[in-house]
Amino acid sequence: MRVLLIHPDSPRNVGASDKSIKFIGKKAYVPPLGLITVAALLPQHWDMKLVDLTFQTVSAQLWERTDLVIISGTILQYREIIDLIQEAKRRNKIVAVGGPGVFHFSQDALHAGADFVIKGEGEITVPLLLDAMKRGEQGVILESTEPADMTKS
Repeated sequence: MRVLLIHPDSPRNVGASDKSIKFIGKKAYVPPLGLITVAALLPQHWDMKLVDLTFQTVSAQLWERTDLVIISGTILQYREIIDLIQEAKRRNKIVAVGGPGVFHFSQDALHAGADFVIKGEGEITVPLLLDAMKRGEQGVILESTEPADMTKS
């Protein structure tokens, strides 16, 4: 499976164009730790690429070679998340989306075309995603309120 993990850009001076980011010589405020964690929880024989749209772009070649798109971001990135879901579906990709940006707006993400909307900690929900994919499910919300055991993460 070829997976593209996407961290959306942030709107209005919160991204790479922010003067404070440039001043300290960084490309973003923080790395997308949620997506990095998800990548660590996925089968390690899968081919994974992480793109942070704060300072990177997704090339046409990368879109083409991708089977599964995983998107996660904050509520500030909600519009960008919806746009990314729609772009990935336009390109006929399987889409899984999670994070606080869609936690309260799960139906919006499904309506935008997401195959899987994930609510809860990745340590618990990634196995749910893998099982749902094996069963061929689409258009579902995968949810767990169980806290992650951080000693196993």
